[in-house]
Amino acid sequence: MSSQNPPEDNDSDLNWMHDRNTPESLEYKDSIIDHRKITQNDSMSFHALPEDKDTDLMQHWINERNAPEILEYKKDIIDHLMQLLEEKAALVQKDLFASVDSKFMCMLYQMEMERVKFLIRSYLRTRLSKIERHTLHILRSDRYRGRLSYDETLYAEQYHRLVEKHQFSSFLYTLPQAQQKQDERVGGLSMGDVSDGWGTFGLPLARPRARRVLPCKQGYWRFSARVG
Repeated sequence: MSSQNPPEDNDSDLNWMHDRNTPESLEYKDSIIDHRKITQNDSMSFHALPEDKDTDLMQHWINERNAPEILEYKKDIIDHLMQLLEEKAALVQKDLFASVDSKFMCMLYQMEMERVKFLIRSYLRTRLSKIERHTLHILRSDRYRGRLSYDETLYAEQYHRLVEKHQFSSFLYTLPQAQQKQDERVGGLSMGDVSDGWGTFGLPLARPRARRVLPCKQGYWRFSARVG
């Protein structure tokens, strides 16, 4: 009577349990975990997030974090990646408990999804931070207001109303009525104006400096002096 080999999935589950419960590292079961099977598993019939969209998102995230003014909202990229994340999350949840191979692939996809979620959250939070710092200027400028998404525009308007209400209830109500406005223009100047570049400025490069040491009662004073 010939003995039958147990199913491959049972061997994989058994070795996985042993490796999980053993303090030292066990021998790698290459015959059980086939890399080609993992990468070509039919049940995980989805690929990684598009590389071009991922690269574009990272570039726009870097640009937004380093730019002093708010940049144009990349609606097509964000919407496309959010839709893909929802689809991938549903597939991962479906195949999470299918087999050991599927679990491994699900872990990889979950890590990749969390990385993309971090980029999206950081990108949106950076934009919200700029909106909160320059709310009035953005709402007044057609140039900057046009760079906001629909939800960001609603957020900016609601945030501005809340700030006005808070400031009025805190101290503005004690001032004369003519001085209670927070968006007035006097003599061509506005309370909400921000210069071009939103505070950026340039500094000329100084000449090389030489260190000088002068004696004093407490010891020596050190200072830098421009050469030439």
